[in-house]
Amino acid sequence: MDYTEFFRQLRIQKGFTHDTLANLAGVHRNTVINLEQNRQVKFKTVALLLKVMGYDQDSPEIRRIALLWLEGVSGIHFTLQEVIREKKKMDREYRKSKKSTIDLLNTTISERNLTEEKLKLLLNAVENPEIMDVLKNINTYAKKVSNSSSVDMTVE
Repeated sequence: MDYTEFFRQLRIQKGFTHDTLANLAGVHRNTVINLEQNRQVKFKTVALLLKVMGYDQDSPEIRRIALLWLEGVSGIHFTLQEVIREKKKMDREYRKSKKSTIDLLNTTISERNLTEEKLKLLLNAVENPEIMDVLKNINTYAKKVSNSSSVDMTVE
């Protein structure tokens, strides 16, 4: 629930119309309507309207609406339920991503017929950059030899 919905509930519970509340607070009727339609309203105005409805500045209602308002303007969730919901969503996305990565790794290992020994050699090469340079040079040389052997070498 956002602060606009909560404010509307409080206003209706207290039996205030938009007009009545606006007149008692000394604000335009559209200010109350704007607040309930999630248009930008200063918290100072929200607090004034709550005070006119009879809510003390230390009441649980004003504390809750302050937190919800802050969430609304910042985009950051402060309420425990929202934090838990967001954490669970992030956990699901992480597990899904992790599973995709593991599946891709397993598929690649299987397709390339990589044994444990070959994987250890690859790991060793990655951990030692100088080995990677040697492997690149060997690969470059192998390509050159391969290209030159494709030339027709028949003797007439």
